[in-house]
Amino acid sequence: MGEVEELMQFLSLNTREDIRNGALEIVLGLTASESRETFFNTHTGFVDALVTLAKVSSPCIDLNFFDLPPYGITPKSRCDAFSALTNLADVESLASQMVESGILSATISRILDASEEYPDQPCLLLGNISRHEALVPSLVELKHQEKHCTGRTAVLAQNEGACIIQRLLPFTRYPDSNIRRYGIAGALRNCCFETSVHKWLLSDEVSILPSLLLPLAGPEDLNEEDMDGMLDDLQYLPPDKEREKDPSTRKLLLEALLRLGATKHGRETMRHVKVYPILREYHKWEQIEDLQELCEQVVQLLINDETGVDDLTEFEIDPQTSAMLDEVKDLIRQGKGPEVEIVSTPAAAFTNEDTATQQVESSNDSDVLLPNQNK
Repeated sequence: MGEVEELMQFLSLNTREDIRNGALEIVLGLTASESRETFFNTHTGFVDALVTLAKVSSPCIDLNFFDLPPYGITPKSRCDAFSALTNLADVESLASQMVESGILSATISRILDASEEYPDQPCLLLGNISRHEALVPSLVELKHQEKHCTGRTAVLAQNEGACIIQRLLPFTRYPDSNIRRYGIAGALRNCCFETSVHKWLLSDEVSILPSLLLPLAGPEDLNEEDMDGMLDDLQYLPPDKEREKDPSTRKLLLEALLRLGATKHGRETMRHVKVYPILREYHKWEQIEDLQELCEQVVQLLINDETGVDDLTEFEIDPQTSAMLDEVKDLIRQGKGPEVEIVSTPAAAFTNEDTATQQVESSNDSDVLLPNQNK
């Protein structure tokens, strides 16, 4: 038996705990190496072994009295298995293998388990797996966290009684762990790439916006006009309200909002519930230039006129429009910005179709918030 095969066998639950932990430590180091993709795609049994360790929920029980190896796994060893899988999950083929081995149900269970000693690594693993768009099938029905479901689909599953993503939302404000907030924010951000579920994410059934916006909101007093129509969770915040301290997590939250703004329904919803005042005050507070610019991109989506394009990722901006957006960005940086008003027909905001990049799509929806270009 070769050294690699022997190392793989040492990961078995039937192996003595101290030997298994030593092997796990070696494998964890290999998952951080530059050659990890080639090595673990060649020796695929390691991924299955790590998934098995991560899925074990039984505590480690000493059975020496019966001359048997310990049964189960310690929480720390399970955490190391999750760490190794997290390192490997940036490789799509390995992430796909994990999913096929049933890692998602175990990951979500660990995140939601209040007694879990090491919840951070499952959060990071979920975020890494959900990055891979190719893991998302066109249609998957998931009930009660079925074993074989993929990436974002598992998080977006609409189960009977409660959807998984709704149970993850409160963790964007989890006070005791930066890593946990970061991991969940990453998973939510990746889910927002699925434009087909934007209406569901923004509906009352999920209501994703408060969980994305509350970490960005501060203690500023907003006037009644700003709060008119704003989500209840974002109104009258206490004077000691603090914003998310971790820049990486703030970036993920802003990127999630940007992705929601890629669809017309997302933009109209965010206008209607007054997202702009929250971002306006956040922009004044933010000191990191890259995050300021990311915030400006979201604001531009909210204050600009609508086009006939539903998904703006497919929309090519001409030089004239780009120059106009630069002017808007300058206004935002100065703490200014056009007010919004309710108009009955989005197309009414355009008086000259020739100046628009594409013809405005007519709409029968009412109460759509658009910028007032005269102010």
